[in-house]
Amino acid sequence: LQNDKWTEQYSLTLQLYTLAMEMELAVGRIQEMEKYAQEILVQPNCTAKEKIPVYLAMSHKMTNVDIDHKGCTEMLLRILSGDDFKIRLFSSRALKPVQAITSLFSVARTVKKLPKGALTSLKPVHDSDLEAAMDLLVRLSISSYVGKNIFLHIMCITKMVQMTLKHGVHSMSGYSFMGLGTCLMILNGDAVEGASIAKMANELQAIVPDDHAAASTTTICNMLVLPWTQPLQSCRAALKIGYTSGMMSGNSEMSMLALFLHSIVFPLMMGKSLASIESKCATIVAQCEELKLGMISVAVRQNWELVLELMGQPDESVFSDSEVLQKEGWKPDKIDSECIGLHLAIYSGDYETASEIALRMGDGYQKANPSYVLIMSETFLRAVALYATASASSKAKRAANKLKQKMASFVKKGNPNVGHCYHLLCAEKARLDGKYEKANALYNDAIVLAARTGHVHHAALSNERYADFLLCCMKDKEESDYRIQEAIRFYKDWGADRRVQQLTNKHHESVDT
Repeated sequence: LQNDKWTEQYSLTLQLYTLAMEMELAVGRIQEMEKYAQEILVQPNCTAKEKIPVYLAMSHKMTNVDIDHKGCTEMLLRILSGDDFKIRLFSSRALKPVQAITSLFSVARTVKKLPKGALTSLKPVHDSDLEAAMDLLVRLSISSYVGKNIFLHIMCITKMVQMTLKHGVHSMSGYSFMGLGTCLMILNGDAVEGASIAKMANELQAIVPDDHAAASTTTICNMLVLPWTQPLQSCRAALKIGYTSGMMSGNSEMSMLALFLHSIVFPLMMGKSLASIESKCATIVAQCEELKLGMISVAVRQNWELVLELMGQPDESVFSDSEVLQKEGWKPDKIDSECIGLHLAIYSGDYETASEIALRMGDGYQKANPSYVLIMSETFLRAVALYATASASSKAKRAANKLKQKMASFVKKGNPNVGHCYHLLCAEKARLDGKYEKANALYNDAIVLAARTGHVHHAALSNERYADFLLCCMKDKEESDYRIQEAIRFYKDWGADRRVQQLTNKHHESVDT
């Protein structure tokens, strides 16, 4: 291109600069991406519509590299409300919650009343203005969710669904219907209804096939929606597909999120081998940091350090003293750090510390990460910690009973992944109420269910709690010793050598070596 490229070859120059910007973003070369972006933005003839790819690239950077969700949200709102799009999501700041909830249930009613085949009869949208608006709304929905602005997230989702029904199918229309199902789950807790609407995304995805969009829809659906009604195993398999779609289409953000969930989060929840999980962490971290995906890098490193602690191989350079995180300025949310601390305290047998963390957290994790799959584990472990200390604290007892009721609602609404967890909480409640015969049966049920479903970490924890009950309440040391040996066996299967060593040292007189 010549020096007068922007005057003599404007269209070609814009196309090449936009392509170069997107390619640099895809491979994590952020400084180079910004150079191309700024070159486009300063052109006096460049229209707002032509700048859309730049805005999308900048929003990606602000969300993943700068971790500036507020700044990203403000930028996108300013663009959408400008003269080019004139999309104002709220008419009044004071009434945001009311407007969001009203819009959600109104749009949901419309969707549920659609006749059979109505979605498949929709045509692809070919209006560049509408396509641009949808692209911006998608990015705004992501930044508002991770930025804890749930009412703005709801308004983005409902607006996209309305645009799809009125104007036709965009590549991200499937994402919007999946989001509608998620929002319903967040507000009314109905996982079945949410999953039913979310599944409509597949019909829309078939109208406008797009691997980039499919990666987003598949990944988020199996992170926020489907795990509440389907086995984790099937959701994990779908995440592998989301990862592949993202890698093929250049959707690095969603492909790495899918990989993190598939290789670390889900295996930890399912009790898979800690050594197997740990073996993948370094590679995933390297990929995330090469692509400048700060939020995912922080999450991977936090979980990596947790796994190493559980394995008895602590390495603070992985997360706490990570030079990479310090250099980039990437930091975790406090509530995420609390959740990691809760896991470590529980699987170290430090119930006092775990209980203190549980009380500090309250419902903060669920509010910060609405509908996130890990809420299942976080709710369960908080309840275990609080029941373990409830005899000495009425506050812990009340909180534990409340969490048990929440776990009961998960089971009642069709969650197939937490039945064994609920049995353990019922056993702890029966023990606290002095119903020892009932508690005895429930502890056994919890252990059997956990072992049958492959949750060896929960089988170990249940045996540990059962041993404490047998010794303290039933005065049956022989059976208690047997349960400690079973806990050690399951912890060994999991690879939690730290806890194995702790229990072996504490019960050395009664543990077979």
